[in-house]
Amino acid sequence: YSPSGAILGEVVVPDGYMDFRAADAVNGGFYGVYGRRVLAFSASGALRWSAGPFTAPYLWVVLDAPRRRLWVVDGGTGVRVGETTLHTASAVYHFDLDGNELSRATAYDYPYADQLCLDPTDGSLWLGEWNGGLVLAHVRAVEGLFADVDSSFWAYDEIGACVSSGIVSGYPDGFYHPEVVVTRDQMAVFIARALAGSDAAVP
Repeated sequence: YSPSGAILGEVVVPDGYMDFRAADAVNGGFYGVYGRRVLAFSASGALRWSAGPFTAPYLWVVLDAPRRRLWVVDGGTGVRVGETTLHTASAVYHFDLDGNELSRATAYDYPYADQLCLDPTDGSLWLGEWNGGLVLAHVRAVEGLFADVDSSFWAYDEIGACVSSGIVSGYPDGFYHPEVVVTRDQMAVFIARALAGSDAAVP
C-alpha cells in the first residue's frame, strides 16, 4: 500500500499463508516465507526469485542492505523430548540480493535460532537461543570477493585472482568500487606487486 492507502501491488498465495520477513530497502519490495521457501518480491508484488526448499517450515530472513546481502536461517528439523523441541543443526545461508547462494554454515548442534542480530560493523550474524541457558553463535560471511562485486560481474574471476595473489585488496570500507577509475600511480603499485609477488618484495 501507498501512504494514502492505494494498492501498489498484490501477491496471491495458492493455499496456506505466507509470512512477511523483511522489507527490501535496496530494491523495494519485500521477502517472505512460504512452503519452506524464501521468496523475493518487487515493489509491485512480482516474484523476483525464490530459494529452497529448506528443511524447516519456519525460516528467518535478515537483510544486510549496505552490503547487498541476505541471511537466511533454517531452523532444522524438530525432535520432541518431553516438553522441549530440540532442533538439529540450524543452517545459516548467505545470499546476494539476486538470489545467488554465497555460503552456508551450521550454527548449532540443536538450536531453535529465533534471536537474530546483524553486526553493522562487518555484516556478520549473531544468533541466540535460550536452551536451558543462553546459547550464542557468531556466523561470519565467507566470500571470496567484495559486497559490490557479484558472481555475475564480468571480471569476477579476474578480481578474485588478483585478490588471492595480493595484488589488490579493495578499499578500507570493505568494497572494491569497480566503478572508480584507477590512476597511473595505483596501476604502478599493482604491476609491481604482480611482478615481485608482494609489497615486501617490491624493490
